[in-house]
Amino acid sequence: MIAWRILRDPQVLLLTLSYFCSNYVFYFFFNWLFIYLVENRGFKVLEGGYYAAIPWIVGAVGAVAGGVACDRLSASMGKRRSHRLVAILGLLASGALLLAAALAAAPVTAVVFLSLCLAFQQMTDAVYWSAGISVSGRHAAAATGVMNTGGNAVGGVGALLVPLMVRSLGWPAALATGAGFAAVGALLWLRIRADREFPGESATAAR
Repeated sequence: MIAWRILRDPQVLLLTLSYFCSNYVFYFFFNWLFIYLVENRGFKVLEGGYYAAIPWIVGAVGAVAGGVACDRLSASMGKRRSHRLVAILGLLASGALLLAAALAAAPVTAVVFLSLCLAFQQMTDAVYWSAGISVSGRHAAAATGVMNTGGNAVGGVGALLVPLMVRSLGWPAALATGAGFAAVGALLWLRIRADREFPGESATAAR
């Protein structure tokens, strides 16, 4: 049964786990950015709304840039190395910038770091989807469905973990948790092979 094969496939599972980790950072912005800026950084409500919009604009640029960079690098480096390079660079940079934002003294400086953080995190998004399609071949719909489920499930984890971290250890620790997830997501890419063909794909296609 193809659904069972997809759920047991190591590459699909690695991509799903890594996407879970990457989207922990994304959902911090989605769920908590405005509250963080107002509660921790002291922006007024209207100011917080304005500054909370900036990371999303910068993030959109990062998403496009990541997809273009991966495509161009694939032509010279191959799928495995190009996908791995863009993903690891994006995740490690986003984690480092999240820590920089947590430690920044000035509120506006924190917004700059957060904007760059989301840009680098979003830089990896097209890479995940490209790799998901690549490793699953004709079963891309099922495989990317599994990956996307993992990527969205983490939204609930962050919704519970962030307030617990803030209450017990403060906002810097909550942001550091996101950096930790980003680092784990990057490490998983060392085992992801975007150029791998789904087992049995050639035989299936030949029939």
